[in-house]
Amino acid sequence: MGNDLSVINNYCEISKTSLRFKGDVTKTEWAKVFSGLKTIEGCVQFWIGDCLKYREQKWGMYDDVAEESGIELKTLQNITSVSNSIKPSRRREELGFSHHAEVAPLEEDQLNLVQI
Repeated sequence: MGNDLSVINNYCEISKTSLRFKGDVTKTEWAKVFSGLKTIEGCVQFWIGDCLKYREQKWGMYDDVAEESGIELKTLQNITSVSNSIKPSRRREELGFSHHAEVAPLEEDQLNLVQI
């Protein structure tokens, strides 16, 4: 995953609202950037969940984060629940967050039967 993400910085300048190529790129380089973007798309929910988990462990609940971010508290709680249920070592890069969310309600012994 690291290479997918770092390649974006090599070829692009990014901001919250834009991506601009720093110069002329080949089709192969463009494809690497696109792959990196797809990787990011699949990572963000786990990153948010892990970030909120840290916040919750260190300082308590995060109702204020919901208000400040504009993301509904229930959505943040669901993301955090999946991140808590599926430990990083069990997460599979080839599966999306929604796949992990489907098996998150399973008990640990049931998770051992699922190939994720």
